[in-house]
Amino acid sequence: LKMKDNLVLNFIIESISESSGLEVESINPGSTLFQDLCLTSIDMVEIFYMIEMEYDISLRASDFENDLRKDMDGEEFEIDNVITDKGLAAIRQKLPEINSDNLKQGLTVDQLIKFITVRALANLVTIKINQ
Repeated sequence: LKMKDNLVLNFIIESISESSGLEVESINPGSTLFQDLCLTSIDMVEIFYMIEMEYDISLRASDFENDLRKDMDGEEFEIDNVITDKGLAAIRQKLPEINSDNLKQGLTVDQLIKFITVRALANLVTIKINQ
């Protein structure tokens, strides 16, 4: 499975490079898509499309949130778009590559996407492939 994970990660890095014009060498697994790599929503649409075509899966930005919610046993993930303490704990557990300094009280669901890393995207794709 590790080999497959690396193949997915490498494919995503190549897709990011192709879409954004960034050099493959400058894209690290820990880089955030929007803050570090400065990808645009247009880049993300293109990258998601390349991933969907390669792996025959369907991807949505909301998949990160949905994946987090399903492990919460009915606990509230967010209230009025603000992620709860239990929601933040779920993010820390499920997405350890996100810098925990960014996971503070008051974080909104809309802000969460800013902290998604290349590796987090690769992990989500791997989950989708295995479903």
